[in-house]
Parts: sequence; structure tokens; C-alpha cells
Amino acid sequence: MALRLWYARPAGNWMEALPVGNGRIGAMVFGGPRRERIALNVDTLWSGGPHGAGVSGGPETLAEIRRLLLDEDDRRAAEDAVRRLQGPESESYQPLGDLLLTCEPGVREPGGGDPRGGGPRAGEYRRELDLDRAVAVTFAGGVTTEVFVSAPDGLLLVRVTSSAIGLRAELRTPHAEARTGHPDARTLTLTGRAPAHVEPHRPVADPVVYRAGEGMLFAVAVRAWADGGTVRAGGGTLTVERAASLTLALAAETSFRGWDREPGDDRAEPPERCLATIGAAEPYGADELFARHVADHAELFSRVSLRLGEAPERRPEAGDGAHAARPDGGRPTGERVAGERPTDERVAAVRAGADDPGLAALMFAYGRYLLIASSRPGTQAPNLQGIWNEDVRPPWNCDYTTNVNVQMNHWPAETTNLPECHLPPADLVEELASSGARTAREVYGGDGWVAHHNVDIWRASWAMPGEAMWSMWPMAGAWLVRHLVEHADFADDDGFRMTRAWRRRCCRATPGRCASCPPSRRAGRRAR
Repeated sequence: MALRLWYARPAGNWMEALPVGNGRIGAMVFGGPRRERIALNVDTLWSGGPHGAGVSGGPETLAEIRRLLLDEDDRRAAEDAVRRLQGPESESYQPLGDLLLTCEPGVREPGGGDPRGGGPRAGEYRRELDLDRAVAVTFAGGVTTEVFVSAPDGLLLVRVTSSAIGLRAELRTPHAEARTGHPDARTLTLTGRAPAHVEPHRPVADPVVYRAGEGMLFAVAVRAWADGGTVRAGGGTLTVERAASLTLALAAETSFRGWDREPGDDRAEPPERCLATIGAAEPYGADELFARHVADHAELFSRVSLRLGEAPERRPEAGDGAHAARPDGGRPTGERVAGERPTDERVAAVRAGADDPGLAALMFAYGRYLLIASSRPGTQAPNLQGIWNEDVRPPWNCDYTTNVNVQMNHWPAETTNLPECHLPPADLVEELASSGARTAREVYGGDGWVAHHNVDIWRASWAMPGEAMWSMWPMAGAWLVRHLVEHADFADDDGFRMTRAWRRRCCRATPGRCASCPPSRRAGRRAR
């Protein structure tokens, strides 16, 4: 049975849109029948730049805090002193912008999906996320739109099929210094700059700060490949008229150069890289690019399957409410399996107490799909929201919350046979260990390295401002290294185990022991 999430109406908000991604580029597809919004992200677009904790006198302050707690039992004074061990807030993962597609007049309003599967009749509507092929599909008024993000070719592609396609494409961004361009008659570009800083929580006058010459540069390029008809670029839009088929190829780049380097400031470089990526893929053609994408995704996704059965949903027959058996021995009339209902209706039914084991199996498959879409070798590790975010000031910075959330993202990696998706957090640990070694020295006077509960692309490893009970939690490094050990154990890879896992063991108080407070002091405190 095909694994699909499907809905009979467009997404009403970002949370209802369908996610696609290749680990680096992420998109949320709304499925609008007249005006489609595809919300865009790229994994290296963050606010800010490299910075340190700015903590001075850390070991002396730590000794003072231990004295206040263990000798004087003065928790309030210790809490005040803890603030001196905390660094600045982490930075925030940023939205890239939107690709907006406006269809020609004549597409009717949604009229409901077809519960038997397949495309709807003209005037009907259906949108779905095909987990087997990693493609979001919208059927509306005789127009079929497919959206996928190719890992082999580094592109987001939109394929539109209809009897005669008329469409206008635009790019929008919430960020500063936004400029559109038209390198040729088939191509539209957008460039801009991310914030120099985003204040995540505190109520300040200007929580989002843009400064000239500071912050990450970015670029998006979209090119139209049309069969027949005309394509023209101008006025910040791409316009397609009377095409028999249409593919839009989108590339995205940033000026990120590494966690410990300032972002590049050459405005020409990101769009040039976008155009080079599109140019390298164009000779394949849309059909071959789709085949390459599906093959790449299937090699990972098809390794594991889970079937839990389908629970029938009984419906009374018109007239007498009976469920008569069919003469051919098939399903009784008036009965259909839950999988024939839109996914949001299935979820609502389960919440109301219905039995739908097939929905549990679908969510299992969806979890693996999301990990594949957000974590690939060479990309950044997925953050709190994977690689999908629409807010300039997102909840909890949309960063790497390392006191459980990063770990949760990757719990299925080894046990559901996706070890490649476990490599981005291994890269994160390598970089975090370098930042964390500085924090271990400055804050604790220790060797090795340490990390706390929040990390960003600049590998913040220090404690963030806040209450000591959660801010001063120094165990993130140890927990993250456990994931490296798990990867090596599943692969039985002693090389990985020795060069990447055990080599990144964390801060030690004394050889062979880990401690946040000297044992003798703890014993003395208990004796009082």
C-alpha cells in the first residue's frame, strides 16, 4: 500500500503545509489552487556570526558558588553568582523566504478529494505527501503540481502539468537588503542579508537587528524550463504563458564559511553558485532529475517497512443501516478502511477513540521520511524544527537544544537503518568540541570540552542566560558523544569508534572521573 499523507483542502497555515527537503534545502508546500506558497529554508542561514562566551574569572566564580552552596547554604547568592558564568544567547535559524506561484484565472475552488485515490476530476482538489517518492503533489482544477528537493542535484524542483499552463513566479524574503535580478529571460534571482542578531526571549525594543555589512548573505535563483509557450523575466517576476509542461528549478546558497569564520561579504558569490548548480542539472532534463531524486530517496527509505493492518470504518447503509456482505466476498458495503480517509480526519478519529493501527504505521514511516529529508551527510544537523522554519524570531531560537531534542531527532537513525542520517550530528560534535574546549578552560578550568543545553551554527557551548537549574547543565557533550558510540556499535566500526567517538570524550575533573563538584566537598555538605 502506498504511504501517503493526504488532505482534501489546502493548508490554512504553515503548520498544515507539507515538508520536503534534502538535508540542506527545506520547503513547506501549502497546496494553494490559485496561489501556491512554497516556504523556503536553507540549513546554513542563521543570524549573527562567530562569538565567544565572554566569561572572565570562571574558575574563581565557580569556587565562590561552591562555597556559597556547600559552606553557607546561600542559594540566592549562589544563583546571582551563577550569572557571571553565563554567556550570550545563542543565535536563531532563519527563514529564507517564499516562492509564490500564481496560476492563471479559471482554477475552481477545491471541491474535496477522491477517497479512492488517484487524481481528482476537474474542479476537485487533493494534496498529498508521497513518502515513498518524497514528493508533495497538489491536484486542483485539472492542474497537477509536484514539488520535491533533490539530494543528488541540490535543487528544489516544481513540475506543473496541465493542458495549457499560465503562471507567474515571484520570490519574497522577510530580510534586509532584498534585491531581485534577471540574469536571463528564464531566470529570477533574489539576494539579501540575515540579521546581525536576534534576541530570542527578552522584551526589547528591537529584537531583530540588521546592520550594514554584518550578517549572513544569501541568494535564491529560480529558472523556468518550459515545453512550448513563452517565458519572460522582468519586474521581479517570471511569467509563463501557454506552456504544455513546466519545471521550475530553484537553488539556494548562503555566505556561510564555517562555524568559526565570519560569513563572506561578496554579494556576487552566492547567486553565482546558485546559477552554477542549476546549470549543472539542466542537461539531465526534468524527468531524469525526478528519477535520480526518487532513486536516491528510495535507497534509504525502502530499507524498512512496518505494517500494522487497516482498521475498517463502518458506515450505516442508507435505509436500514445494515452492513451487508458483498456477493464477491469483498469488503461489506458501507465499510471502508481508515486509510481511505484524509489524514487529518484519521488523526481526529483516533483522538476521539477510534482504532487505526495503520495510522501508527504511517507516522512511523513519516518519522523516517523527516529524518531523511532533514539530515544527510555533509549538511547541518537538523535543529528543533528539522530544517523548516518560517519565523525570523522563532520559538526557542529554532536552534540545537541539546538537553534532549537533538538526540530525539536521531533516535531512529540506527534502529531504523538510516546510519547515514546520523553523520551530521557527528560533524556537529567535532566542531562543538573545539568551541567546548575553550568553554571548559574559561568557565570550569578543566581539560577536555563541555557543552550546555543550547547550541547554534556558531557552536555556542557555554551556558545561556537563565535559571541555573537548566542553564548550568554541562552534560550535552557526553550525551551527544553517546550517539557517536551508538553509530560505531551498530556498524561495528572500530575506526569510527576510536577516531570520532572516544577521541571526543568530555571534560574530566580528574583522570577517569567526571565531576561538577569535588567529591570531598559533597561529602562534607552531606555530613552537616
